[in-house]
Amino acid sequence: MPTAQQIIFGLLIPMAAAFLPALIVSWIEPGASWGALLGMLAGFVLALHGVYGQWPELHPSDTGPRAVLVAIPIGIVAIGLSYKKVPSFIRFLEWIAAPTAAAWFLLSTLSPGKLSTQELWTWIGGVTGTAIFCTLILEWLNKRDKSVGMTFTLGPVLAGAAVLILFNGNTYLGLLTASLATMALGWCVAELIARKKSLGRGPTVLAISLGAALLARGFLTSDTMTILEVSLVGGGIVAGALAEIVLPKSWNGWKQEIVRLILVAIPVGVAVGLAFVQFKKDAAGEI
Repeated sequence: MPTAQQIIFGLLIPMAAAFLPALIVSWIEPGASWGALLGMLAGFVLALHGVYGQWPELHPSDTGPRAVLVAIPIGIVAIGLSYKKVPSFIRFLEWIAAPTAAAWFLLSTLSPGKLSTQELWTWIGGVTGTAIFCTLILEWLNKRDKSVGMTFTLGPVLAGAAVLILFNGNTYLGLLTASLATMALGWCVAELIARKKSLGRGPTVLAISLGAALLARGFLTSDTMTILEVSLVGGGIVAGALAEIVLPKSWNGWKQEIVRLILVAIPVGVAVGLAFVQFKKDAAGEI
């Protein structure tokens, strides 16, 4: 079980670290997303220290420190590409490179051994393709001036991924993934206060790249997590987009966002429920 120290320093302080730069920068430079990116980078480093009790190092062996190490260059590049004048095709290359780098860095330690070289690159390709698809949906929400709706979609999905990893016995990795969810909540609060639409062009790329790679690592090192559970969690992204498509225009505003949250919670909740049932069975079998 997570300790109180891990919850405070691994989840709550990173949330504050993501909230403050996102809020301050959105006031100083409305529409700029580099504050949200900077906040997530700082929060992820703090989460590593809060959960693992260590700071980033150059040659980490554990998955959590490796995730933070690869997040730093991805985040720095994302900050540089977050400005509006950057051509769209350059930004799309970022969508490809970021999840590929994250997946390779987190999964390559499983090969050779658990994965063959071919299987490794198949998984990297799968993570990259999934991340691009999810980023496309979340950026579409941002372009429709639905930054809050984007966080209502992203946050529960990341939280669901974290719970799946936790239920499958990897407490440290699960908490590190959960820190991404709390930081998405920090972004949401900042956006609600500032209302400057400052979450496009970068933040979703960083969050999805890390979340997808961490969930893939959790799946590959678990004996009980299923493809169905992972697919249901990922389906929360699609469910969040449905609120834009199926609801009448008169439902714009908080009505739409509440429905969006419910739609996202359905597949994510089913996945968590399935994982919990398996967790209870495993626990009963150990008695």
